[in-house]
Amino acid sequence: MPLIGTGKHMFPEDVVLRVMREEFEKFSSMNLPGTLKEIKLVRYGQRMKRTTVPAQPVNGSELSLPSNWTLQPENQLVKLVRIATSSQEYLEVFNHFVARGGNASQLRKVERIQNPQLYSRYLAFKKSMRGEVNEMRLFHGTDAANIDSINAHNFSRSFAGVNGVAYGNGVYFARDASYSMGYANRQLSDALPKMYMAKVLVGDYTKGKKGMKAPPLKNDPHNPGLRYDSVVDHRRNPSMYVIFQDNQYYPEYLLTMR
Repeated sequence: MPLIGTGKHMFPEDVVLRVMREEFEKFSSMNLPGTLKEIKLVRYGQRMKRTTVPAQPVNGSELSLPSNWTLQPENQLVKLVRIATSSQEYLEVFNHFVARGGNASQLRKVERIQNPQLYSRYLAFKKSMRGEVNEMRLFHGTDAANIDSINAHNFSRSFAGVNGVAYGNGVYFARDASYSMGYANRQLSDALPKMYMAKVLVGDYTKGKKGMKAPPLKNDPHNPGLRYDSVVDHRRNPSMYVIFQDNQYYPEYLLTMR
């Protein structure tokens, strides 16, 4: 297997190696049917000639970054871009925020989070999902002290239990901005409350319960071991989604309140 991401996207080889190794370890611990005997990672020398091959679509599209992203230096892990209030992009975020119970007068600014590594992992996960992807824009409120870590490394399941685990030990996302606002704590004396509008791949879900560390099995006789993609508070009309996989979400926008 080649070091995907070190070519067009120019990710550092050591970072790609570490990420791939971590994902292989997670995969091997899932106890899926079948046997995986060996995986080889091919790392080419820097002096080898690079050959350009026409890009082939994967499931209809490439693993490319959003067209509205602005350029950023190769060594810059995260770039925050403030969205102009006069732009269509801002209007789209604003309308979704208000439609989901957000107070229009409280929204001070919207910043787009550009993290190529996290976004590429998110796209790869999306393309690996079985069945309906069911991508949603959901909200996540957090302490101001967590913002830098989330922007760089994504939401963390290690925080499960800090703000409740009624439906499982995963990362919680709310359908309604008004709910997440309650978790947008200041903590830092000079900080304004913040919350995220995130892209989340909820897929096929079922009702969660306390103590869950992964979605339950589907009990599909044709696919033994296949699990649901996420869990929710109410199966028919969910307002809360719990995700257990690290790359199943992406912090798309950071919303700062007054």
